[in-house]
Amino acid sequence: MKHKLFKIAALSLVISTNAMAMNKVIYGQDNRVSIEESDKGFLVDSVAAMVPSYIFARSESGEVLDSIFKSFPTLKSHRGYPTCSDMKFRSEPTISSCTGFLIGENLLMTAGHCMIKGGTQVADTVSDSCKKNKWVFNYKATSVNSDGKLVIEKNEVYGCKRVVAASYTGLLDYAVVELDRRAADKKPLKLNLKSTAVKEGTDIYVAGHPTGLPLKVSGDAKIVTNKPYRNDVTTDLDTFAGNSGSPVLNSKDEVVGILVAGEIDYVFDYDKMCYRVNKCEGQGKKCDRMSYPSKGAMGETVTKIAAANHDYVLKKVLGPLFINQNGLISEEEDEEEIVEEVEEILNAGF
Repeated sequence: MKHKLFKIAALSLVISTNAMAMNKVIYGQDNRVSIEESDKGFLVDSVAAMVPSYIFARSESGEVLDSIFKSFPTLKSHRGYPTCSDMKFRSEPTISSCTGFLIGENLLMTAGHCMIKGGTQVADTVSDSCKKNKWVFNYKATSVNSDGKLVIEKNEVYGCKRVVAASYTGLLDYAVVELDRRAADKKPLKLNLKSTAVKEGTDIYVAGHPTGLPLKVSGDAKIVTNKPYRNDVTTDLDTFAGNSGSPVLNSKDEVVGILVAGEIDYVFDYDKMCYRVNKCEGQGKKCDRMSYPSKGAMGETVTKIAAANHDYVLKKVLGPLFINQNGLISEEEDEEEIVEEVEEILNAGF
């Protein structure tokens, strides 16, 4: 029986790039709590973490086995430097790079940038990210047992069969993934596709894997701005890179959006010589560190679930023909061919 080695350094590199580069931040108090401490425990069977495939032990036939890790990266360090000793969840694992959530027995929705390259949109495609990652349910703080070992059971691990539809264009950021088997014992989340679901002032919360941590829930947040002509809204959710693809839900536990981007996550404290959480006073207000100081905190960006669903249905019906007829850039084309206008939109938006 052959086992793949769990390489902390390589994993840390993977989760520090691409999807994990989509920053988020804390607004006011840090409202994140572990799923075990919340009243949203049902979400462990609805929300999944995207984890690199190579960390799992496998049989000679390639089947994922029950994996027990004696060592794993934690939040005790960030970008090669220590985090401050009072960092929340500091000793917990950080093994994932994105979040997703079930919308059907074998369908999962996430952020487009978790699955495809910038400036592209696809239909019925097996992307590199699809090939290289697994989706893990029930990844929570108690996954680390009393012996300090991280245990992930094989029945909680799903592969990506294909990307049914995805867009990551600067105007829209989402992906729908078909899993390699039915998640019969899991619970798809209900989507609220009404335009009124994203009204300014709507109470919301988010569930996901900030900085690759076990499942967290963060509430006490609202939709801050919603412009009808845009496919996204801004919020004051407490989120981090790794939350990309997380479901944003209302008080009825209905999904109203997908978390995709936000402010800078961490700042370096030169007095203590460690990284700490970046805090903002509110959307448009002052942060410890800001992407655009003259504009204030940009807020956390959420793709409207109705916009994602509309695009998904269109691509599902027309498939690759949709990509070709509209002259859009496929994932296989070189990034050099992406027009400068799209790059400017991405840089301005994220």
